[in-house]
Amino acid sequence: MREEQAAQGRDGTRRWRRWDTVIVVAFVCVLIGLAVPVMLRARTKAHALFCRRNLEQLGMSLAMYASEHDGYLPPAARWSDCTLPIAGARHFSDCPAAKPGGFAMNQAASGLKLEDIPDHDHFILLFDGDSEWNASGGAESVQYRHHDGAHFVLANGAIQWVESGGPHPYAWEP
Repeated sequence: MREEQAAQGRDGTRRWRRWDTVIVVAFVCVLIGLAVPVMLRARTKAHALFCRRNLEQLGMSLAMYASEHDGYLPPAARWSDCTLPIAGARHFSDCPAAKPGGFAMNQAASGLKLEDIPDHDHFILLFDGDSEWNASGGAESVQYRHHDGAHFVLANGAIQWVESGGPHPYAWEP
C-alpha cells in the first residue's frame, strides 16, 4: 500500500520516477545505436551513386570531345581541362568520397582515336583514381573507395563497379 502511495501524486495520478527516466534514456540510446550504422551505410551508398553519375557525365564528355576532334581522345595530362567546357561544371570531376577530384584517365587512352580501340566493351577510359585535377595512370592508380570497390568508365560508355582485389575482364591497354 505504501509503495502504491509513493508512486502516486497528491491528485492520484502516477508520478514519473527516476527509474522511468533511466529506462527511457536507455531505450533512446539503443535506438540511436541501431540507427547510426544504417545512416552511415546510406551515406556511403549515396556517395557511390553520385560518383557513378559524375563518371557517367565525364564519360559522355570524353565521347563528345572525341566527336569534336576527329575521334581523338584528349591527352591524359589535360583531360579534365579539355572536358570541363563540355561537362559544364567542375563538380562533375569530384567524387564525393574524395573531394576535390577523385577521377583519373587511363594513361594508355591518351590521344587515342576511339575507332582504333579494338574492344570498346573492355577498354578502360576513366576510373576512381587520385584526387588531383588532370590525374591519369593505370591499374596502380585505382582507388577502391566505394564499398571496397571502384567505378570504371569503358570505351563503350558503360560504367562498371569492380571489387578490390578481384579479377576483372577490363583492359588497360587497347
